[in-house]
Amino acid sequence: MRITSKALFLWLVLILVLPAHATTILVIYSPEAVFIAVDSKVTSTDGKISRSDCKIHISENYIWGTAGLLSETNGPFNMDKLIPKVMGSGPVTTAALDEMEKQVKSSFNSLIPTLVAQGFNLDNAQINVVIIDKKRLGKFSEIQVTKSRFERKDCPSASCAEMGFFAFGEHGKVDSLITEQLLREMLTAPAKTLNYLISQQERATPQFVGGKIAILVFDNTGTHWLQDGECDQDRPKPSPSAPPK
Repeated sequence: MRITSKALFLWLVLILVLPAHATTILVIYSPEAVFIAVDSKVTSTDGKISRSDCKIHISENYIWGTAGLLSETNGPFNMDKLIPKVMGSGPVTTAALDEMEKQVKSSFNSLIPTLVAQGFNLDNAQINVVIIDKKRLGKFSEIQVTKSRFERKDCPSASCAEMGFFAFGEHGKVDSLITEQLLREMLTAPAKTLNYLISQQERATPQFVGGKIAILVFDNTGTHWLQDGECDQDRPKPSPSAPPK
């Protein structure tokens, strides 16, 4: 599938946020399509336990994914439960995003005492949430929470270009690979490029990133899995009319 528009590369910007341990999520967005790609490895904060899981979630009105600190093994903190609880099943509104930001901040702050007790380095503590609006093509929001930074970016906006590439979670290797040529390839072969970037990040940080790669595209024909990764257990299979891999 190709993203076509005039002067695409002139509008393309690279948005990279501070790295967090575990999970790589990449987003290519434009007025015509939004691609989200993610690995499937989930690792405990002590690195002793890991498993594979689906990290892209779909509701009637939005698509969302998370990176960084996701849940406590034995405790109330759980981003996968918090997001649908706060956002509900309605449309993505400013009020809903404001409440989401508030709840993520509150949940993060409540988790800090537990992290400190475990001896976890708070410099590595981070939560990122990306929410793609299914009712307004090309629009998405990202919430980032660290011990010293609380930020929400709504795209496109005055501070976020109409088109771009967005990386969060573990993406140090991804950053080093970005070139003008690779950015151009994202526009003509997004699935191939996203697979390459996440695979290279896995090679660089296998303790945090790995497993099957899921890629989802949302465009004017709907939501389609290009690769369902670990989401094949409980997500719809790609339909015959879905864009090719």
